[in-house]
Amino acid sequence: MDSNSSSTRLVIGLAAVGLGVVIAGVQLYRRRRAEGAGGPAEEEIEVEGGRGEEEQSVAEDLADDGEAHTSMGANVPQEDGSLIAFFALVFALAAPFWLVGDRKLPTAINLPASALATFVPVTAAAILSYRKDGFNGVKQLLKKAFDYRKIKSKTWLLPALLLAPAIYFSSYVIMRLTGAPLPDPVSIPLSMLPAYFLMFFIGDAGEELGWSGYAIDPMQNRWGALKASILLGVVWAVWHAIPFVQTGNPTSWVVWQSFKTVVMRIVIVWIYNNAGRSVLAAILYHTSDNISWSLFPNNGSGYDPLVTGMVTCLTAVIAIFGWGGRTLRRYRYARVGRA
Repeated sequence: MDSNSSSTRLVIGLAAVGLGVVIAGVQLYRRRRAEGAGGPAEEEIEVEGGRGEEEQSVAEDLADDGEAHTSMGANVPQEDGSLIAFFALVFALAAPFWLVGDRKLPTAINLPASALATFVPVTAAAILSYRKDGFNGVKQLLKKAFDYRKIKSKTWLLPALLLAPAIYFSSYVIMRLTGAPLPDPVSIPLSMLPAYFLMFFIGDAGEELGWSGYAIDPMQNRWGALKASILLGVVWAVWHAIPFVQTGNPTSWVVWQSFKTVVMRIVIVWIYNNAGRSVLAAILYHTSDNISWSLFPNNGSGYDPLVTGMVTCLTAVIAIFGWGGRTLRRYRYARVGRA
């Protein structure tokens, strides 16, 4: 069997897995809701600290953002069908990029041509927004890329911009201390940083306008922030798996990078929720993560997803423990202090 045939089968297989994950998640939700309002859903919320308290917390989040459940439907999808359509479009529109994506882009960092699928999520979200609200829906979607005013607490710009570099620096130190193989770092002119920022910001906006601007709110309204983050993270990892393979990485690298992708989505949702549900904050973290990876010695060639994935996982665990899995927003110790 030739390599082209193998690559095509791999693309089809991973796309089928991604769609299966999405459909299975929605079917699970429908099945649990059909069991009745007093069933397993209430028991899970009791483990979190009580259904009434958590519903009040979610309601307070929406009030803080100047939103209400009755008005959110104008900007985000509320039907299961909309989410299924979004994820189906994301995989379908990305397939052509995957089929020709084994060619390397003319960049110093190792990026396949399939990386151009970064604009697929916003394209899928724009199509569905247009179908629902016309050009005004598309306009409102794109405006979220610069929703700076939603960030009421500007201190959340610090983790959006600086947390990823700290994670990668910690990873570099750990690899040095443990004697992991690392290339001798090559100095990178600071003049390249604006170019990297612009390139990644544009590309990451293409992703986050779909993941954070369209999908995450209805998902966490149904499943809570943590479960929605993990589900979206799994879909995100499967969607990225083909470019991971096309860059010539070994299987272990792809597995650990997929793990890192899932826990990174938890961190992004944590920042997004605490920054007033600002898509701009999510884009900034995504951008700073990609810049940090590209600056890792050398042009990302020395990057180890196992180490960075574990450090990112530790960050996600701290966020879950400190802010609660239901909303990833209510700081537990602040609540204890008030009590």
